[in-house]
Amino acid sequence: MTMNGHARHANIQCLIGALLLALVFAGPHAPVAVAQGDAPLDLAAMTLTPADVDDADLIWQGAQDYGLALSMAMNLDDYLTYLYTHADVDQREDDVRNTLDEAGFARAYQAWLSPMTVADGDAERTVVSYTVEYADAEGAADAFEFTQDETAAGDATDLEELDQLGDESEGTLIAGDDDETGEPYALLDTTVLLDRLHIGVMLLDWGGAEPNVDDAEVLIEALLERVETVVNDGDWGLSNQVVRLTGDTVSPYADAYLLRDGAATLLYNDEIDERELEEIAEEMGQTDEYRVRQRLMPANDDPDDDAWYYLSVLRFEDDDAAEAWIEERPDAIENYDAFEDVEFADEDDVDIGDAAFSYTAVSVNTGTHFHNITFQLGDLIIVLDLSGPTTVPAEAVLAVAEAQWTCLEIQNCAGPMELPEPLAEYIDDIR
Repeated sequence: MTMNGHARHANIQCLIGALLLALVFAGPHAPVAVAQGDAPLDLAAMTLTPADVDDADLIWQGAQDYGLALSMAMNLDDYLTYLYTHADVDQREDDVRNTLDEAGFARAYQAWLSPMTVADGDAERTVVSYTVEYADAEGAADAFEFTQDETAAGDATDLEELDQLGDESEGTLIAGDDDETGEPYALLDTTVLLDRLHIGVMLLDWGGAEPNVDDAEVLIEALLERVETVVNDGDWGLSNQVVRLTGDTVSPYADAYLLRDGAATLLYNDEIDERELEEIAEEMGQTDEYRVRQRLMPANDDPDDDAWYYLSVLRFEDDDAAEAWIEERPDAIENYDAFEDVEFADEDDVDIGDAAFSYTAVSVNTGTHFHNITFQLGDLIIVLDLSGPTTVPAEAVLAVAEAQWTCLEIQNCAGPMELPEPLAEYIDDIR
């Protein structure tokens, strides 16, 4: 790569943070039917995947193959925290919050796709897709009255070629210099309003070359087709059946499907390609997997001292396939070369779901302590890890596991869960 991946992703976040208000409010509005039934929309399914970009045969893409680098599901608090952390915003935070709240801001979702390799002399090109949801179409329309001057991010030009997509749309080309490195960039942002949704795709070139307008049109149309399919399906999706944590020290890191309807998502810098992942899943009878990963405290200078929340929900073809997986898993954990000091809890202490086990372990490479609960509920398997420089108390892990079990039982994960007291105390102790 042309620069360290983590540094580049941080720069992407800073740049996109400066444009977040534009993501929420850019573009004119027009009524397009979006179902508003009981099932919440599966925003994480309304995104571009690495396969979408690779299959599009983009002129701009060149020889770059993509992986999912970053993904975020945000409520209003998360959104504002992200906005004011990564961007210079002229408006007071209370004013922005009130405007968004009055407009019925519900949720936002963003996914960053980064190239796995970049040839010498070539510029890294990033693809970002996003969805912002309001409570209703009227609120979304009201939100357009609150605008953001996109020229704050550089020279901005509206593109007439992209204003005829869908019912209404707006395309904007922005050029500037990265504040961190001084390198030029060019960004092409296409936003479409669909009733209470704002759907968009950004093409970001870190060499300053203008992204191809035809490529932008291909990708936004692919995303709109994906959105239409998900809306018509009306399924809850696994993204609405996971517990996310919230608190003063918590921040999002990854929130995405790793497997959806048997199709795997290639992760950035993953050594296993999606075809191999799909074959493994098919052999196990696994059809879907959704993963949430959150920092439980601000990043330390030494990553080994960080604390993390990790949750993965796996769906199988039937209960029997899920049962077979959980029966075999403890042996796999005991034989995992990356773990040492593996200790399993007494079965009587882990009474949750149809079947369950819990263990603690230490990473051989980093010394990180993991505390895990894994349990089955019908055709679903839930894998929950809390990790840190010392072992997270069992009471904290069980509290989150019970919240996740309740979420699945009543099919209601309406909002994030405040850090349970034992976990909050643990974070205070290690900071």
